Amino acid sequence: MRSVSSRFFINPVRNPFLWTFIAAHSFVAVFLGKIYAFAPDEMGYLTIYRATYERGFSTASILGWSNSQTLVLRTFYLPARGLEAIGIPDYLAIRFLALSLICTGFYFLTQQRERVAFPFLLIGNLILFETKSYLFLLVLLSSLVSIILLLIRRRRGIARYGYVVIALILPLVINPAGAKYLSDGIKGQLTSISATGGSSIATVTASNATAASENVATTASGLRSALTSQPQSLFSRTLRGLGMGGAAEPSPNSGSSQTPEPPSTYNTSRLNVSPARFGNPVTFLLRSAGFLFTPFPFIDNGSLFLNIAALESPFWWFLYVGFGVALWRRFGRKRVDELTIFLLSFTALFVLFSAFTEINVGTMARHRSVLVIPMLYLILATPKERYSN
Repeated sequence: MRSVSSRFFINPVRNPFLWTFIAAHSFVAVFLGKIYAFAPDEMGYLTIYRATYERGFSTASILGWSNSQTLVLRTFYLPARGLEAIGIPDYLAIRFLALSLICTGFYFLTQQRERVAFPFLLIGNLILFETKSYLFLLVLLSSLVSIILLLIRRRRGIARYGYVVIALILPLVINPAGAKYLSDGIKGQLTSISATGGSSIATVTASNATAASENVATTASGLRSALTSQPQSLFSRTLRGLGMGGAAEPSPNSGSSQTPEPPSTYNTSRLNVSPARFGNPVTFLLRSAGFLFTPFPFIDNGSLFLNIAALESPFWWFLYVGFGVALWRRFGRKRVDELTIFLLSFTALFVLFSAFTEINVGTMARHRSVLVIPMLYLILATPKERYSN
């Protein structure tokens, strides 16, 4: 019997590509130092990490983490605590922890046996469920859609995918309060959509559009403030050496607060978008295209951050072309395996979800980075035929 499986084209231990990736990211992690302006959420994660091991710590009052279990977070952050114990600063410890998880993922992607991959699947799903429940929900839905499609296509028993199902269900069993919170959120959203004819998401998110536009200077002003407060970082020194570090020079009269450029200096009409509406497929197509392709380079996108972010748009265009070619080769040559179905399902559901929820172009550009993982893997993985009696 002929079957197809994806094998990653690199050996994760011996390939120089991976070690170059590790070296480059490690250098940037050290080079930036305590500058978090390029990743606004990083300071929030660092604050939670610092408080996780304090007596009486609880996530109940932390937005987005209210149902996360303290024991799970403490276990997850243990490697970072070990790095701190040998003298590595906390901000570097969590950056190295994230990098190590990526490298571990590369290793398990090369494994063809479900039993070997199961621990990573379980840990990955548990981390997503505890920290990014919406991504866990998308992984859960993508997996269910993939399993249904594969059962229809191959007419095999569900026992073949038992390890995947267990890895998806266990996080819900381990944290029943989080499972109830996720279930109530889904029910509430569906009820609102039913009551408003599909405009609930647009109504809720539109109320936050003004607040989003008032913070468009976050990256620029945050970077200016970070350069001032961290003048000895390698990044600040380099900018000064290149004659670009005027903002990094602390002035005698500068206090702890700097006045950012007023929002009126930004083209806020380009910063906020209206999400797609249920029952209107045209809005879905437009918002999906907007999510995938904006901001555009060499035009005014409404803020300095977006104008800079637009410079990486050609990378995304080449990534989309490569993803399309990879899909065409697999379907055209009938080399479609389980992983292909899952990655395609996840990509489609993620774009669909984003089309109905994203309201700010800056946030949209950051969230889009999630697509790098499924698209790049499908491009780099090589389908191999296997034969069995």
